[in-house]
This record gives sequence, C-alpha cells and structure tokens, in this order.
Amino acid sequence: MVLAEIEQRHREDAIDSTFEFFAAYGYQGWFVAPDGLYPLAEFDLDRDQLSLATGPFTPYMMPVGYVCDFVFCPSGTRPPPCLLGDRSRSASSGESG
Repeated sequence: MVLAEIEQRHREDAIDSTFEFFAAYGYQGWFVAPDGLYPLAEFDLDRDQLSLATGPFTPYMMPVGYVCDFVFCPSGTRPPPCLLGDRSRSASSGESG
C-alpha cells in the first residue's frame, strides 16, 4: 500500500499522470476524505482541490474538504473496511445509499 500527497497546485502536469502511473502497475487508487477513503473514480479535481485552494497558501491550514492524500493498493487488495467512508462501506456491502 502506498500513501501519497498529490496536489495539482504544486505541479505543472496533470495529477492524472500520477494516477495513471499507479494504474499501469496494477494499483487501485483511493482518496482520503474526512470520513474515510473513497475510490479514486469519485475524486473530482475541481470540487476537491481547485475550488478550495483559492487564497494564499498557509501551511497546515487547508480548507475543510480539501483532498490531497491518496492511497494506492495493489491489484486484488482493498483498504480495510474500517477505513472506508460511509458511501464506500455501503457500496462494498451491497447496500444502496
């Protein structure tokens, strides 16, 4: 399992290139939200980073909801259920909602 901090505002290329790098090696991505981990497919760059990082940079003072941490798991593995966000737990257990 790999934990990485990935922020578009510190990069010249798109952060998708990092996601694609891990995918090429068979890793599945998750992003860290306040209530747990969610599949990378649910990450939205505009919603989760760009719209929240509009003011001057202040270390350790990111806006609530700002996503910069990502977990990548080898193919065939998932993060432990206790780390998944509420929506991810429901999806993995077959529940709706």
